[in-house]
Amino acid sequence: MLPKTHDLFSVVCRCSVNFGGMKMAWVGQLDEESQQILPVAVYGNGIDYVDGLIVSADASLPEGLGPTGSALRCNQTIIVNDFSNDPITSIWHEKAKAFGWGSCISIPIQRNQKPFAVLNVYHENINAFDDEAIALLQEMAGDISFALDNFDREAKQHKLALALDHAHKHISQIINLSPAVIYTLKANNNDGFTIDFISENVYKMTGYPKEKWVEHDFWMNHIYAEDMPKVLVAQESLFETGTLNHHYRFNHANGDYIWIEDQVMLIRDDNGKPVEIIGAWLDITERLNAEEKLRINAKVFESSREGILITNGGNEIISVNRAFTTITGYESDDVIGKTPDILISGNTNPIFNDAMWENISRFGYWQGEVASRRKNGELYPQWLSISTIKNIHGKVTQHICIITDISERKVAEERIQFLSNFDPLTNLPNRTLLNDRTTLALASAKRSKSTVALMYLDLDRFKFINESLGPTAGDHVLKELAERLLVSLYPGDTVCRQGGDEFIILLPNTDAEGAAHVAKKLLEIIAQPFSFNGQRIVLTTSIGIAAYPQDGHNFEQLTQSADAALYRAKHEGRNNFQFFARQMHEQANDVLQLENELRNAIEHQEFLLHYQPQYDTKTSKIIGLEALIRWQHPQKGLVSPALFIPIAEESGLITEIGDWVLRTAVQQLAAWQGAGLKAVPVAVNLSVVQFHQDTLYSSVCQILRDTKVNPNMLELELTEGIAMEDSERTLNVLNQLNALGVRLSIDDFGTGYSSLSYLKKFKIDKLKIDQSFVRGLGSHPQDAAIITAIISMAKSLGFKTIAEGVETQEQLNFLIQHECDEIQGYYFSKPLPSEEVAKLLTE
Repeated sequence: MLPKTHDLFSVVCRCSVNFGGMKMAWVGQLDEESQQILPVAVYGNGIDYVDGLIVSADASLPEGLGPTGSALRCNQTIIVNDFSNDPITSIWHEKAKAFGWGSCISIPIQRNQKPFAVLNVYHENINAFDDEAIALLQEMAGDISFALDNFDREAKQHKLALALDHAHKHISQIINLSPAVIYTLKANNNDGFTIDFISENVYKMTGYPKEKWVEHDFWMNHIYAEDMPKVLVAQESLFETGTLNHHYRFNHANGDYIWIEDQVMLIRDDNGKPVEIIGAWLDITERLNAEEKLRINAKVFESSREGILITNGGNEIISVNRAFTTITGYESDDVIGKTPDILISGNTNPIFNDAMWENISRFGYWQGEVASRRKNGELYPQWLSISTIKNIHGKVTQHICIITDISERKVAEERIQFLSNFDPLTNLPNRTLLNDRTTLALASAKRSKSTVALMYLDLDRFKFINESLGPTAGDHVLKELAERLLVSLYPGDTVCRQGGDEFIILLPNTDAEGAAHVAKKLLEIIAQPFSFNGQRIVLTTSIGIAAYPQDGHNFEQLTQSADAALYRAKHEGRNNFQFFARQMHEQANDVLQLENELRNAIEHQEFLLHYQPQYDTKTSKIIGLEALIRWQHPQKGLVSPALFIPIAEESGLITEIGDWVLRTAVQQLAAWQGAGLKAVPVAVNLSVVQFHQDTLYSSVCQILRDTKVNPNMLELELTEGIAMEDSERTLNVLNQLNALGVRLSIDDFGTGYSSLSYLKKFKIDKLKIDQSFVRGLGSHPQDAAIITAIISMAKSLGFKTIAEGVETQEQLNFLIQHECDEIQGYYFSKPLPSEEVAKLLTE
């Protein structure tokens, strides 16, 4: 193999230095786009000279007036006898001094009689290039030019050879482009035939390379065993008829088989002796599979339990299956050639119909519930799916309609819907429906700044009726009582049977005076005797009343308050009603006292931090700690955060407490690191109030600077309420903290109302699954489903997940099985003082 062009350039540089006694030599080639002459080979002392060297072939530029540019442009040798003083090298004088150039010579290297490159040689002495040196260097440049011309001549010869080879391959390609494998067999001296030619595409079809096919009986040995007898019979017929077209299976190299259509023709000489066989194979596997698929589809079409209707592009029915007849009552002959309009109930809204067809036109598909009419005129609900089939030009050629009779399902759904919202005995709303209505009433009251009353009603000694007269009598009384309650209240009020002899009554836009009036009226109505099978039954009731907003801000709070008031009504002798006011007053005093003590706790430094370890589910190693505040009350001992944190948030003390927790936790982390312990990231909870501080980001930065703690060792846990905010400030703060390197997570995830559209905007690292869901594992399938959904969603968004409150092996196994990344809970460790954490980190 001839050396490459650049290899020749390297050789001439080396020879110029080693044999010519020069200091450094380099060869430059012209870059057509930039017109710069770029070094392609260099050798000798001071080769760093060419680094960053700018030389041009453009005579209008200073860089193009030097010896290299002039030699290339003028196609002549340029000699500079005094490099440091010659005007044409002025812009390189400073650089040349560092390398000690005394003189230089630039000689053009020609290719096909044109300048192709420039050989540049440098000497440390002035006037170093005498006639002998010039002649030697020009001779070397000429040798390179001669070699380059030889390269071009050999390239032309190689190109001609390639053209001839291309012509040969072109003919082969024409054969191989055919999907058929072409082959010829020549008669041999043993009254048999051997392979004479087979096209290259035989490998693509069978998986066996062309060379394999020359082996003895290769074709015969790879015919599918079950098809061998019929192939042998077909071969015998070839010699009788001269032509043959037959199908058989052939064992592919990948272990499967393919179906081959083999078309064969026998050639005889003038004496009738067989001399050649010409054949062509076609792989018909896909065609046969498609035919089988069509057969199966036809069977599915007729066997389906869903009705199937097919129309042409003009929306005329061209085919229906048996299930269609079973559902609609229409036989095939009744509908073929007609439009599906004969099935319309007549109750369809034209706007709905137009919207359906617009959706089909835009997306090629529609599904939904519609009312339809059977042949006997009966209306029934059906689930209808319509799909379009288009040709290669995008024109609709068919519509396929799948019809499902959902009459029975609708009845079941309605029953389920009723049972999920109503009491089956009295037909009154149940607690679930009451919850919904209360939520709406409270939202309305909040907007209008009005009041809402909630009553708990419990029949006194009702169990004696069931015990003495039987449950049938009790049910009769409850149903009659439900009717009395409904008649006595306004249409906007809601009466709910919670269960047994307990009822809850919702009174929107009702104040304390109105609620008392209603309660008094109910006591009178219930006191009126009931009758069952001639038996006179007298009842009394006890009523507890709670009012919004003073007794609660949501359904749960109001029901708890009303239940407490009911308890007091029972305690006061039954057959009366009581408000929740006294308990609320007592609670307010407790809260006020605790708030004052909380302020003292800040002043007297009564707070301390415990740390609960967090573990990796795969390695079981500690990968983090959560800082949890504790209040060491001087009289009450440790006070639960669940008790004082809400008070701190409401009173505004949470800001000062939160700042203390953040700084203390980071300082503790710095202390562990300073003690040489293998510290792990520490998570600190941020309240909504704390997050909304304008100084949050600067405070975090200052604490990290003061403690010299790496930002990625701090994790800030945000409340789920922050995830609902789409404000520019929220996004900016989260982006700032993320850019700083601080880790971010959302605490108690799943307990609020997170918006996924907002959540995906935030640069969050982790979602923390609330312990209420973990606690329900094994007993509440809904909790398991929620946890699984949170983990799946987190992975899709690129977040990690951590489950808190893990207390059992069963919970741990579930979380590991569903690939929760991290866990935290009493199963591994309770929250620990910093001294005990230090021992863990040492281990």
